[in-house]
Amino acid sequence: MGRNLKIKFVIISAFTLVFLCSGNSNAQDITYAQPFNSPTYYNPAYVGLTLGMKARFNYMKRWTGLSGNYYTYDFSVDIADRDIPGAGGLGLYFQQDRQGLGYIRTTTVGLMPSVRIRASRKTLFQVGATVAVVNRKLNLDNAVFSSQLDPIYGNIGPSSFADYGDESTFYADFAIGGLFQFELNSVTGVVGFAAHHLTRPDQSFTGHTAPLEVNYVAHADFIISLSQSHGYYGNFGKSTGWKLNPGFIYQKQSFMDVYQVGMNVNAQYIYFGAWYKNEAFNWDSFSSWTFMIGVNVPFTNENRMKAMYSYDLMIHSEHGYVGPTHQISLIFELDGVSFHRHNGNLNSMRLPNQPLECSPF
Repeated sequence: MGRNLKIKFVIISAFTLVFLCSGNSNAQDITYAQPFNSPTYYNPAYVGLTLGMKARFNYMKRWTGLSGNYYTYDFSVDIADRDIPGAGGLGLYFQQDRQGLGYIRTTTVGLMPSVRIRASRKTLFQVGATVAVVNRKLNLDNAVFSSQLDPIYGNIGPSSFADYGDESTFYADFAIGGLFQFELNSVTGVVGFAAHHLTRPDQSFTGHTAPLEVNYVAHADFIISLSQSHGYYGNFGKSTGWKLNPGFIYQKQSFMDVYQVGMNVNAQYIYFGAWYKNEAFNWDSFSSWTFMIGVNVPFTNENRMKAMYSYDLMIHSEHGYVGPTHQISLIFELDGVSFHRHNGNLNSMRLPNQPLECSPF
């Protein structure tokens, strides 16, 4: 009993120190197992990059070897607009993240506009922004404090520690990003950069200053078509061959560095891929592999659903106790949806002889 109480006391003390009292603690943004399944989360310039509407659902259950529920889910939707000169599109974003036993829950709701600058027939720039409202809620109903513990009888009753600050805090959050997209022969590429938490908002519950540090994101990915096709699927129901999608993403937030590099493959209507992630630029620290499998389900030549599952696991045995991370992604692409009414087909919305308008992967 004494040993268990000591362990519990250490855990509770660390929790209280880090999350409640420290004004200098640094939070780190969520890193998805498959980052390009939630592109507008990393860079709002992806909003309206291709024609139509994109709706994305992601659910990630982290560190299943630990007690408690570490989960994140998000929903985003964006619609391209080509009828207003210079417009890219408009998007909405929702994310909720739960830490531990639900002690801290963070909910984000954001609006994402973008603008589009076509440099040439096969090159373009997009710039996007996110304006969001964030709510962080603290719930200590299930927490156990040191004043509740007795060395003989264990948990003996209510804690005298009641003044832990506000249970909920709101703040505004802003991000901006840009990207460059090009098409060269059978290769389509995107290179981008974004900065999040531009105003370093205060996320403290206690009145102490706890700024959320700026998160810088750099990314690039390339889609290599190994066979020629016409449109997204060519003739509906027929294979368009294989496509390779290598890429990387790098995040810098305060003293934390995270990079992910890997490749996804589209073979007919099946997706699979492997990614390597490191959070310290050190092979021996916080390295993990992510494996993905998925399916592309075409409803029509303009509408499709993509369902993907990702399994993320720490490489080194000393970190294996946290357990694997699971991510499920559902993506709906409706190429014929627009803010404005058209003749009812995709070609009526497309600018004449303009590439870079269809989803390439």
